[in-house]
Amino acid sequence: MKAFDYKTIFTNVEESLRLHFGLTINEFKEKYATLKALKFQQKSDQEYFDLLKMIVFYSGFNAATVTKKEATINKYFGDFSKVAIYGDAMIAKILSDQEMIKNRKKVNAVIKNARKFLEIVKKHGSFHKYLESFSPTASFENLMILKEELGCQFDFLSGVTGFHFLMDIGLNVIKPDRVITRIFKRLD
Repeated sequence: MKAFDYKTIFTNVEESLRLHFGLTINEFKEKYATLKALKFQQKSDQEYFDLLKMIVFYSGFNAATVTKKEATINKYFGDFSKVAIYGDAMIAKILSDQEMIKNRKKVNAVIKNARKFLEIVKKHGSFHKYLESFSPTASFENLMILKEELGCQFDFLSGVTGFHFLMDIGLNVIKPDRVITRIFKRLD
């Protein structure tokens, strides 16, 4: 099997995008540099939960649809400690809201995840300390152990969505795009 020079492939893709949008090198770097400079920095527990809950709703759904509903999602799923105690009456209220995404599986997953999230925060002192307990920046193996653990602990956080979460919190991974993944599988 031939080894691919992925860096060159992605450099060429980046250059093609720059030219397609008619940007100078400096304009392109200014606009997209943050996407290449991920850094694992401490966030508040609420910020971590907000990322987690949105990944649940984005998973398998059209991003534009979810983005339009984000204010309603946040209205019901703001404070993770409150979400953790939601019961059947609150689930019924959420699902009856005309502005809400009416997917019981996702609503239940966010509530279940809030309970697990709260449990982890209580045990470790913060969600960041829990993440750090895996030493995810020390090695790729540690990072993958963390990804697998998150997939076991939280609904909708395995496979591609696990990479999505890790990328969102600044760890050195990329969320595999379906199209790009298919292309590279065909190249192998």
